[in-house]
Amino acid sequence: MAALLSCVCSALLAAEPQDPTRFNAEPFGFAAAGVLSLGLGVWQQVASNQTLRLLNAIPPEASRAEEARSRLLEAQRLTVLGNQQTFAAAGLIITGSVLIASALIWLVAEGLWTRDWLSP
Repeated sequence: MAALLSCVCSALLAAEPQDPTRFNAEPFGFAAAGVLSLGLGVWQQVASNQTLRLLNAIPPEASRAEEARSRLLEAQRLTVLGNQQTFAAAGLIITGSVLIASALIWLVAEGLWTRDWLSP
């Protein structure tokens, strides 16, 4: 009886069309984009720290009004640049982290092999 049941099950499985599976490459693309974004964010943060060092290097005293005005304008320029770099760094680091986390969740949920749901 068990042999007959086994033969019937084998025949049914052989007659059933196989699911089209493929390698799940999308999570790796997301992770690569996340690592790139994270790297750019770290680079922007390093640039922001360098801008802060330049800002701190400006001496606070000036002997003439023109020199004071020049230092103040340079300090304002460096402050705006540093704020932009810090904002860009934060955005890139957050985006990269979200992309990497999404890729890991996707990979855990679907595995290395996935089924093409839209294929006939």
